[in-house]
Amino acid sequence: MKKKLLYTLLTILILIFIIISLTPFIYSVNVKKIYSLDFKESYDLVILFGAKVYPKKTLSPIMKQRADAVFEIYKKYPSQIIISGSGKYEVNSIERYLLNLGINQKNIIKDYYGYDTHDTIRHLSNIPNIKNRKILMVSQNFHLFRILQMAKNYDLNSTGIIAELISPYEDSNINIFEKINTKIERHYRGSILFWLYKTGIYDFLSNEAEKKEANLKSNRDIFIPNIY
Repeated sequence: MKKKLLYTLLTILILIFIIISLTPFIYSVNVKKIYSLDFKESYDLVILFGAKVYPKKTLSPIMKQRADAVFEIYKKYPSQIIISGSGKYEVNSIERYLLNLGINQKNIIKDYYGYDTHDTIRHLSNIPNIKNRKILMVSQNFHLFRILQMAKNYDLNSTGIIAELISPYEDSNINIFEKINTKIERHYRGSILFWLYKTGIYDFLSNEAEKKEANLKSNRDIFIPNIY
């Protein structure tokens, strides 16, 4: 009996592992992605998803790569950019970096309450006539499948562009084994977060933005920007 139970548990764990492993590939099939800057279609909005910012407003490598990719897109296809991140320090640091690169401040919109990916997508869905707009989501490939599936759930007309293909970077302090380990870690972390979102667990546990927004409704500071 114990042996049979052990085999059953082992089988379940293997199935869970397989599902988590294949999730990014399965859920990338029915979404639109761009792999280079050689695209013809124009977009009304470019969404820059926030990530860690170090002290002294220094962007982490992941965040810098996303911001650099947005700048490359902007040079070729100028449009409005929404920076969505966790609070004013993160968002303003990213804005400062983009301004220093040469992006016009008039093209930048800031969302201070994008504490997680779903918050950003939820805020986008509140923009008037957003479903008639073409949106370009900018992030790394490990993150994009989750972004695009969430956007699809809100009926947003979105396409993802892979930041690491637009703005590749190499850290000479990281060896090949660390790079492989990082890729694997991001792959499985993204898959697990995706299933937590699909099952509703993630929104239940992560409600920081909603709490802050509830306190802002009286002073009309909710993120609903004017889009030209």
